[in-house]
Amino acid sequence: MRGRGILWPDTELLLQKMGSAAPALLFGLRLWASICLALYVAFWLQLDNAYWAGTSAAVVCQPQLGASLRKGWFRMVGTVSAQWR
Repeated sequence: MRGRGILWPDTELLLQKMGSAAPALLFGLRLWASICLALYVAFWLQLDNAYWAGTSAAVVCQPQLGASLRKGWFRMVGTVSAQWR
C-alpha cells in the first residue's frame, strides 16, 4: 500500500512477527523483574556480596526443563560450602 511516497509495512506480517516474539519478550520481562527484585532485597538486607542475588535469580529463571531440582541442589551445596569458609 502506497500513500504520498510512504511505503507502509504489511500489517498482517507485522502482527504475525510480533505475536511470535511475545513469549520471548515476556520471558525477558520476567527475568528482568526477578533480578531487580532479588537485588533490591539483597541491598535492603545489606548483604556483603549483593550481586550474587541477581546472578542466582538469573540462573534459577533459565528455561531448562527438569533442571530446577539440579539448580536447587547446586544452590544448596553452594550455601553449605559458603558456611564452611
